[in-house]
Amino acid sequence: MINYYKRFLKWAEIDYIRRSAYLTFIIIPLLAICLLVYLLVKPAPGIKASTWSVYANDEPLKPVNDYDKPEHVAITGKDHNDYVIPPIVNGLAPVISSISTKQKVVFLGIDDGQYKQPFEYEMMRNNNVKASLFLANKSIIDNPEFFAQFIPAGSYIEDHSLAHKLLSHLSLEEQKQEICGEADLQLKQFGRRPVLFRPPGGDYNQNTQRAAAECGMKAVILWIAKANGGEMQYQYGHSLQAGDIVLMHFRPEFKADMQAFIDAQNAAGLHTELIEDWLQ
Repeated sequence: MINYYKRFLKWAEIDYIRRSAYLTFIIIPLLAICLLVYLLVKPAPGIKASTWSVYANDEPLKPVNDYDKPEHVAITGKDHNDYVIPPIVNGLAPVISSISTKQKVVFLGIDDGQYKQPFEYEMMRNNNVKASLFLANKSIIDNPEFFAQFIPAGSYIEDHSLAHKLLSHLSLEEQKQEICGEADLQLKQFGRRPVLFRPPGGDYNQNTQRAAAECGMKAVILWIAKANGGEMQYQYGHSLQAGDIVLMHFRPEFKADMQAFIDAQNAAGLHTELIEDWLQ
């Protein structure tokens, strides 16, 4: 019996040493690493931030196929007395994802138009938010009149293509049909021909830039941040910066997305202005 007891004590002592080593050399370092990662990615107070979560079939945080495209143009802002859009060069409309400025402004573009909820207009008006509405005929064909109410409130309606196709897979002529066709239709629907184009999914190539220019677009507009799923997502950093162009959609979660944008805008001390007012 005594021998069994001595063997048990020896086993318990070895097991204790093993558990102590496991705790000291594995668990504690892992907890320290987790804490460090949390501190590095922690968003600003009151703002949800995510640079990795993207809805299925959603526009990516960064436009696709970005590696083989010309560098995006950052437009010099009003503080430099130069806010004219860069010229069309070699028949290619410039691609813009932000406006370089020290002014405390941010720019919002709301896409598609599939979901039309009565409170959307009221929420934007009550919070003094104006936006460039990039609409696709595929999404608004059932009720284009819904979006007419946003125009007197200060927003502009812009081009997002007819059928919301990924354009880089199409020929130049097919892309022109998508872009010019939507521009012609918007002129009839809303009394103004759009001057800005946002490619569906951020998917574009040089043919897109050429087609946009030939259809009368002054620029191809991308984004550098998103209001998505009730939170803000950023390509760089964890808060809005002056001159950022933000992507949003007309979706069932519009209220949560718009509130996330408003909260981020206020936390950064910014106010919303229209891209069009800075480019013309």
